[in-house]
Amino acid sequence: MRTQLAAATLAAALILPISAQGAETYTNARFGFQFDVPDGFTAVQASSENGDGQVFVTADQRATLTLFGGNVTEPSFAAEVGQATQYARNTGWNITYEAGQNGWGVYSGLFTDQILYARMEAQCNDTQFAAVWLLFQVQDRPVFEPLTNELAQRLKTNSDCK
Repeated sequence: MRTQLAAATLAAALILPISAQGAETYTNARFGFQFDVPDGFTAVQASSENGDGQVFVTADQRATLTLFGGNVTEPSFAAEVGQATQYARNTGWNITYEAGQNGWGVYSGLFTDQILYARMEAQCNDTQFAAVWLLFQVQDRPVFEPLTNELAQRLKTNSDCK
């Protein structure tokens, strides 16, 4: 269910207008993680009502950055990443890359003219996760692919769980 909600959030980000905010550090109070938003991305709207996350887009709306957290509902964090990856496949994404190990997982793929790069990091003894989705146009790959290498450094997970 959460994955479906996140996918709906991502789809909505593609059609919503952007705000005039500048680059910033996004803090997710509900799940306690932070992310250093890259220059050129601005918030679409206020954080989601339930505090799960925030969507950012570039001024030309050719790239979307979705930041959200969730509770691990699968038997393990690795299974949670696997479930998210399978959901992406089931919704039409051609997953071309998967990797992960203790406490993190990534997957990326193609859907028509778009590339998705997703990163999930475990927190709170693997009971929660923080996630970053970067979605951009295939023709913009030279611009945004270097950013995929920075996502792990920009994401600061919660080490003080309640």
